[in-house]
Amino acid sequence: MTPYKKLVALVFEKSADEIQSHVVTKQAKHVVDSVEEQFNFQINERTLRNYYNDLIKNNKLQVNISPAIADHLSKFLGFEDFNEFVFKNKLEREKPKENKNVKEKAAIGFLIVIASYFGYDSLSYKCMRWTENMRYEKVACETLHAVPIQDDLLYNFKRVEPDCHYAFFKADGSANLWYGKSIHGDYEFFNHLGTHPATGKTLKEVTKYIVRKYICETY
Repeated sequence: MTPYKKLVALVFEKSADEIQSHVVTKQAKHVVDSVEEQFNFQINERTLRNYYNDLIKNNKLQVNISPAIADHLSKFLGFEDFNEFVFKNKLEREKPKENKNVKEKAAIGFLIVIASYFGYDSLSYKCMRWTENMRYEKVACETLHAVPIQDDLLYNFKRVEPDCHYAFFKADGSANLWYGKSIHGDYEFFNHLGTHPATGKTLKEVTKYIVRKYICETY
């Protein structure tokens, strides 16, 4: 069983046990809600169901899951991240036997796992990229459009879709929302000061005028 397939299978098994339901839709919703509540990370429920349908129901050999989602699904299972999930499950599947040759092969396999684990960690999680989830996620530095990780942006910066109920300003009157134009000229809003992920231009603080014109006419 591939790591992603095992990960998704165990996630849905745990969800089913916790909510006592065999309905995949309910299980996926429970996982999404739990991950957002515990780790402040959003996973699209439909995307999660697609992982289940592809890997478990339709028995596909492999499906690409973003590193950030894999990390947080692993956290849902009680692991630190996907690296630890792969590492510990690989060790659990190792069954050393008394035969000397088998022991030697197991030792070599163990060293390969260790090397792969640290190599994966050192090469695959040192950069980030803006994703369709409207936030930055960890990726391999070789990935297209990857940039060096900035913790503040990685964990706090995301695009939002504010409405009239959004807290546009803080208690002291300072801005609590920033905006910039997309490459298509549309106004987009963000919860944190920074640069626009697509254009690289510095975001501007929202004003009452911008709020009334582009978000809430009655503000």
